[in-house]
Amino acid sequence: MDGKVKVVFIALILSALVMGCTSSEKVVKAGDTVSVDYTLRDVNGKVLETTNSSVAKANNIYNPANPYAPFSFVVGSNTTISGFDEAVKGMSLNQTKTNVTLTPDKAYGDYNASKVLTTQLETIEGNNTNFSQFVNQTMVFNDEYVYVVGLGPANNTALVVPLSKINTAGLYTITPDLNNKTATLDYNPPMAGKTLVFDITVVDIKTKA
Repeated sequence: MDGKVKVVFIALILSALVMGCTSSEKVVKAGDTVSVDYTLRDVNGKVLETTNSSVAKANNIYNPANPYAPFSFVVGSNTTISGFDEAVKGMSLNQTKTNVTLTPDKAYGDYNASKVLTTQLETIEGNNTNFSQFVNQTMVFNDEYVYVVGLGPANNTALVVPLSKINTAGLYTITPDLNNKTATLDYNPPMAGKTLVFDITVVDIKTKA
């Protein structure tokens, strides 16, 4: 082989090796802080959540109070559902995974009927209080936190759940039955028992130092 040809050939090999080394992509691994855009659907295709405002508007779930920004978390820190955490591992920057299907065991767990309790509503009265502005909110009344579920029979009364009389740890929803003056307390996550379908795009990866 001619000497010049040999030099050129070796140079090409070295160039290819360098390009191969520099083209390796950063991929998500445990300990990294990642930011992702996602859209969450149920198994019937109904959009439940999204970080994309245009998707929210197109599916009539837009909330102006929602910032619609990427979701950030530390991979492997148990700060998000396990299936979502597993799905992003190995993804590269700007990569998208579609139809990532998570069964309840990889999402929010099975629905547990024993975590649903019933409590009695109480009526409170305040002559100078406009309770209508506090419906479905927590307020302080006579130095006690109460959750207002509806208005009472008189203008100055309200039906409430006294929060000091229930366990609020892990409580997700309070559903009132005004006719029976009771409220259902559900300690299950709203998506417990559901299979979830995600589209996920990695928009930023910060490697653990």
